[in-house]
Amino acid sequence: MIKSITQHLKKNFNTPSKETVYSRAVIKRVIFLGLLLLLIFDFKDYINQIPGLGSILTFFVISFLGVSIVTIFKPNNIFEEISQDFFHSYALLLVIVVIVLVIYTLFQLNLIDINNKISYSSIGSGVIAIISLWFFYRRITNQDKQIQLQIKQRVDERFNAAINLLSSSETSARTGAIYALYELAIEEKKYRNQIAQILCSHIRSKTNDIKYQEIHKNRPSNEIQTTIDLLFKENGLYTQNFTKQKGFPKANLCYAYLIGSDFRNTQCQEVDFSNTQCQNATFFAANCRKANFYKANCQHAKFELSHCQYSGFVFAQCQEIDFSHAQLQSAVLENT
Repeated sequence: MIKSITQHLKKNFNTPSKETVYSRAVIKRVIFLGLLLLLIFDFKDYINQIPGLGSILTFFVISFLGVSIVTIFKPNNIFEEISQDFFHSYALLLVIVVIVLVIYTLFQLNLIDINNKISYSSIGSGVIAIISLWFFYRRITNQDKQIQLQIKQRVDERFNAAINLLSSSETSARTGAIYALYELAIEEKKYRNQIAQILCSHIRSKTNDIKYQEIHKNRPSNEIQTTIDLLFKENGLYTQNFTKQKGFPKANLCYAYLIGSDFRNTQCQEVDFSNTQCQNATFFAANCRKANFYKANCQHAKFELSHCQYSGFVFAQCQEIDFSHAQLQSAVLENT
């Protein structure tokens, strides 16, 4: 059931993954420049009738090709945006230089006759050619903008569909929505911060329900454990490099009901576990550096081989907690 829901979301609201979010206009330009290089190589004997011309053209085409490759993918920060603007300006300069070289080449090969009087028709033809090139460039640019707009719309549709499913009364639908939100956060940065907060909020709100606590006295539901796994375990949101960026929200699980939860081998650094119910929870080999367990109930919890440096357990209930072989340097265990 869960698998069918996630497949339905992908089918109807599919968007390219992070690796495939690129500019199709730039890709076309790269292909064109690659073919142009082949043509220069094939006709090098004819081109080199003007000494050094082949090398000069090859240099500019390769430079333009390099600029295009650099600007294929969307910028992730302001420095990449500035760099891409610089490369675009450089590309425009290259185009101007190449046009001058082409005109010079045609003149040297006697393909342009300046001895004859230039007619109005030849001037008009040149103007029309330039205008045609400009409209062609604008068309490619507009196509690229349309593609990027469609991608953004698909991302919005996927996000809204997953949020609607998350409020469903069906457990399988909610779990499918959790997977959909996780995949969207991995692929797209637009809703990444919001999704991390939404999934943490889902754990808090769901586990604070009285009916939930009555049913799941000893261990969390599959829905909640799945959310924990997708947030903190291998390949989870909080194991990704983007969580190190400034402004990414810290996980907030305060007041959550997490009795018997499995946090083995998780990345829980700086997570707020204050006032949580963590009895019998397993934090084996977990990274809990700077985590906050203020007033948390950690009775019988297992922290073997965990990294709890600089963590705070102030006023936490730590009766029969297992810290064997745990790293507790600078951890605060006052009034426990």
